[in-house]
Amino acid sequence: MSLIDAVRYRIRTLVSPRSYGRELDDEIAHHLALEAQHQRRAAERLDGSVDPAREAAKVFGNVTYAKEERRRVSGIAFFDALGQDIRFATRVLRRRRVFTVVIVATLALGIGAATSIFSIADIVLFRSLPMPDANRVITVWQTRPKMKANPVRAGQWDRGSFSMPAFRDWRTAQTSFDAVAIWTTATTVVAGRGAPEELRIIRASASLLTVLGVQPEHGRGFTEGEDRVGGAPVALVSHDAWVTRYAGDRRVLGTLVNIDSVRYTIVGILPPDLALQRNGQAAYWVPAGQDAERANDAGAQDYWTIARLKRGVSIATAATETERLLHGPPSTDTRDNGIRLTPLQEDQTRTVRRPILILLGAAGLLLLIACANAGTLLLGEASGREAELRARGALGATRGRVIRQLLTESLVIALLAGALGSALAYAGTKFLVQFAPATITGLSAVHVDLRVLVAALVVSCATGMLFGIIPALSLSHGNDGGTMRLGGQTPRGRGRSQRALIACEVALSMVLLVAAGLLIRSFEKLTAVDPGFRTEQLLVAQLRLPEQQYGDSVRMRALVRDLVDRAVSLPGVVNAAVTTTPPFSGGSSSSSFEIEGRPLSLNAPSLEAQRRITSPEYFSTAGVRILSGRSYARTDDAGAPLVVVVGRALERRDWPGESALGKRIKWMGKWRTIVGVVDDVRLGTLHDDALPIVYAPYGQLVRRGDASLVVRTMPEAAGITAAIRSIIAEVAPGAPLRRIDEMSALVDATLADERFRTQLITLFAVVAAVLAAAGVYGVATTAANRRAQEIAVRLALGATNGSIARMVVGAGAVGVAIGGVVGGVLALAASRVLAPYVYAVGTADPVTFGLVVAILVVTTLGATWLPARRATRVSLTQALRGEHS
Repeated sequence: MSLIDAVRYRIRTLVSPRSYGRELDDEIAHHLALEAQHQRRAAERLDGSVDPAREAAKVFGNVTYAKEERRRVSGIAFFDALGQDIRFATRVLRRRRVFTVVIVATLALGIGAATSIFSIADIVLFRSLPMPDANRVITVWQTRPKMKANPVRAGQWDRGSFSMPAFRDWRTAQTSFDAVAIWTTATTVVAGRGAPEELRIIRASASLLTVLGVQPEHGRGFTEGEDRVGGAPVALVSHDAWVTRYAGDRRVLGTLVNIDSVRYTIVGILPPDLALQRNGQAAYWVPAGQDAERANDAGAQDYWTIARLKRGVSIATAATETERLLHGPPSTDTRDNGIRLTPLQEDQTRTVRRPILILLGAAGLLLLIACANAGTLLLGEASGREAELRARGALGATRGRVIRQLLTESLVIALLAGALGSALAYAGTKFLVQFAPATITGLSAVHVDLRVLVAALVVSCATGMLFGIIPALSLSHGNDGGTMRLGGQTPRGRGRSQRALIACEVALSMVLLVAAGLLIRSFEKLTAVDPGFRTEQLLVAQLRLPEQQYGDSVRMRALVRDLVDRAVSLPGVVNAAVTTTPPFSGGSSSSSFEIEGRPLSLNAPSLEAQRRITSPEYFSTAGVRILSGRSYARTDDAGAPLVVVVGRALERRDWPGESALGKRIKWMGKWRTIVGVVDDVRLGTLHDDALPIVYAPYGQLVRRGDASLVVRTMPEAAGITAAIRSIIAEVAPGAPLRRIDEMSALVDATLADERFRTQLITLFAVVAAVLAAAGVYGVATTAANRRAQEIAVRLALGATNGSIARMVVGAGAVGVAIGGVVGGVLALAASRVLAPYVYAVGTADPVTFGLVVAILVVTTLGATWLPARRATRVSLTQALRGEHS
């Protein structure tokens, strides 16, 4: 029989065991019939007194043995034994329903938590992007180490973009990539169907689809002739926008769409699930090369670069070539700059990879704690099974056979827990997707699918082996001390095993408790940070102003005055102002400047600050304190001397120990006088330091494209939001209103990551502490039951209740003490991973460690109090009769 035939035969016997049994019976009956016929012929030649059937049975041998041997050879015997073990394990677990429910629920919590977090990590971090050879799609960034010294742009030092001329030169000379492309995102006003709305678009080179290795779902992409100044204005529509805006109608090809006052012809529909950023698809793609302003401007480094690596070329080789082509030999002025090449998927997840892996590690710790707890429970149940296992040993069961039976019971428990844990994971994943912060991009695609369920099955089986192996070895360990004694690791030995498991459980729980404590204390300190202005009763309405409509300075200034005057006249409004990029809105805008009398040296980094253009009422409306000097007024218009107001952080940095009032800076191309210094304002998050800021009046400088109306209301004001929408529609028709938010909600939204991480790890830590307490309780109860006769004798001889209680408490406290010491060391090492995510709290914070130790002490005393109390009430008569339990 060939190997394929043998495998096919065994599969058939496993799939149809009854059919195989009938065939085996027929085959043996056939052999018996042939032998009987042979015996009959032999009897006819002799005297004819021999029974042919009986003689045939003697010659053939034991039929049952032949069947068993045949089943063993065919591989069925193993599954027969496994089926017997499973049926026996099911009967055993049914008899111990309470124990089964407790241990299954314990493991299900661990499996459910681990599976839920894995479902997020799988989609966001591990699953390949939906494009061919996704590992060859590489992002290319310039690195500028000198920017690390610039607090305004330090976070972007390794994400330097490219200019169009630099990209063209590099594309022509490079040899490491099959294709290279550039792209950038922008928000623009799109009109065509219904009211104008603000949408996100991508400006891309014609080669971008080639780099990604995809083709339009319908229509075509850009041509090189269209991707240049003066090329035909064509656009691609994303699959999502095609479905939502055009109802999936293919006749959209060839129609026109108005994007930022330019009419584009739609020539293609992009395939589904194509997103260069994990926060969703851009509605339209338009050619980047048609931008006349940036086509030949080497200083306009506005484009991100992406490339498809050639087969056989390493990332390191491509980086070396790219750095040489872009920055020249080391002797040039750009020798400090470099190149960073990163796979697209890794680049997309760089900000969320570490937080998700931390959550996955925390869930893994919880699963290990659940396993240790299950092992402790199994060891605690060992005393009730000694007689059973001794009897099996007396009947001939080998140690291996007993271990297999016990491990089968553990696997049955684990599979039940896996089924329940998968259900918990399904609900938990939906909960996490709903409440997780939007910064974890790609969450919309997260779900529990077959891949995740298979992972849950593997985890369940591994869990069963993990928590079952120690009890199985313990119960099956041979003991020479008595006849017919198989289960014989001594009760004292099992007590040591239980304490070892408790030590592991407590140590792992301490890691989670310390992590939760650090995050909680950090979050409390973070929420107490003063943002530098009053967030209560402050509304922010963010507008998108079309450049062609509001690029004129006269119209823009008129719009600002009208918005402020109309908003102030609303009932319930205390004050109103207009600003660019309000705090905590997710935006950033900065520019460099010079200080009068301080010429910059050749290699010195330029001074840079955040810029905000506001109406004069902004500081009083937002509640920003003026520390010295004055704010600008409406009289500070285009005909007045140019003035600015700066933040305290800028004054400290550029004029340490002196006042900035009266100083002049060359900012936005003109010299301006500093007339006021205001308090520091946090712009993006509460845990970042306040950045240097320069404020300028709308009357002297126009920033096109965006503006936000900031409104201070009375506490009981109602209907303000609808009224603001109404006046914006009247004053700025055709300008989409992005959103209206309460400033307190914007500040709170920036804490979403910290809140989610803190709540989830705290939940894991609480569950871990409860499981550890249950384990300590089980150890103390088992110890008290094991020593019940000794305790009764001690009491009868005059021992005090206190001494007995201390003995029982000590049985659980030993494991807790060992686990606490080991856990403290592990927690100290593991807490360093949280260093980037804690604020104003050291990773070795003594308050946190002290609180965790106090929790362990209280938990130990609470978990051992009831067993100790029971132990002091056991009478000698009850103990000798075995009624103590």
